[in-house]
Amino acid sequence: MHVINQLPARAGVDQIAYDPTYHFVYAFESDAKGFNVYNAQTMKPVTFVSTGYGKTHTGAVDPSNHKIFVYVGEAHAVYVYQPVHG
Repeated sequence: MHVINQLPARAGVDQIAYDPTYHFVYAFESDAKGFNVYNAQTMKPVTFVSTGYGKTHTGAVDPSNHKIFVYVGEAHAVYVYQPVHG
C-alpha cells in the first residue's frame, strides 16, 4: 500500500468513522475540541465540528440514519449530531 493523499487534521486523530452513503469520514481528535469531516470521494476536508470541549477522541456513525455519536470527555457526555445533507 502507498499513501495517495494526506488530509489535514488539527490535532492527533484517535479514531475515524465512515458513512458509506454520504461518503463522509469523521476523524475524532482528543486535543482539537471537536472532529474533522472529510469527503471520501473528493478526498477534501468538509468542515470542523467544534464540541467546545477537549478529549473528543471517540465516535461512531450509524449508517442507517447518519447520526454521529461523539464522546466528549471534558463534558462527561456523548453528543449526537445529524449532518445536514442536501
